[in-house]
Amino acid sequence: MKPKECPKCESTDIGDKWCEGRKLQYYCRDCHWSAKPRIPTTKPIIFSKTVYVNQFYGFMYTLFDKYGYEITISRSYYKEEDAEAAMMKDLINCNKFEDYFSCTGILWPKYVEVKGKVFLGDGQIN
Repeated sequence: MKPKECPKCESTDIGDKWCEGRKLQYYCRDCHWSAKPRIPTTKPIIFSKTVYVNQFYGFMYTLFDKYGYEITISRSYYKEEDAEAAMMKDLINCNKFEDYFSCTGILWPKYVEVKGKVFLGDGQIN
């Protein structure tokens, strides 16, 4: 159990650090006192995660010209319907100009769920 305060200086600034033998120990950040090393609790290994598509965590779209070059990268939208409506409006406007004719739009989701491939220490795939 984590100490509430340092037994040496009574500071409450107690941290955790790794020590020899891959064990953890509590230590005082003020006087550098260290507790007896302990075996850490086992944590489950999570092999899936959420990856956000853009830095603003919303739906967004990209428009491309007839040659495949980006012409518009949208702002972030909270609702998918709003992003799609704005993209369709931009697509219609872009396709009015001969230089941009045949524009393509890609609607990006807020995030995607991905799963990693798990490898064990002996090289086996789980």
